[in-house]
Amino acid sequence: MTPVSITFKIEKATPEGRYVSGWLSVVQKDGKVVEDTQGDRISMSELRKGVHKYMAGSRVIKKQHAGDQIGEMREIVIIDDDFAKAHGITHTKRGAWGTAEITDEKTRDDV
Repeated sequence: MTPVSITFKIEKATPEGRYVSGWLSVVQKDGKVVEDTQGDRISMSELRKGVHKYMAGSRVIKKQHAGDQIGEMREIVIIDDDFAKAHGITHTKRGAWGTAEITDEKTRDDV
């Protein structure tokens, strides 16, 4: 199985830092394809495949993709145009939003 890596900026955290949420990947904004910092683009279908593969696998969370496990991904929502329309979402970001459980006490304190 090929490893899948997901990075995200924490947008929301519970007061004790046990759960953190944020955009895992934004593939479109304002109807335009988004390039990441390395100039890469990903389609919604490729994002969906990667998310499904990741969630079917280990769901391990590491700090900056290195070292020991600090948590586990608990949920990922693919927000495409159909999902946004069905749920009345008015912002223009499309991609994957996720929530991770932080199990490492030190990291939880850092959060």
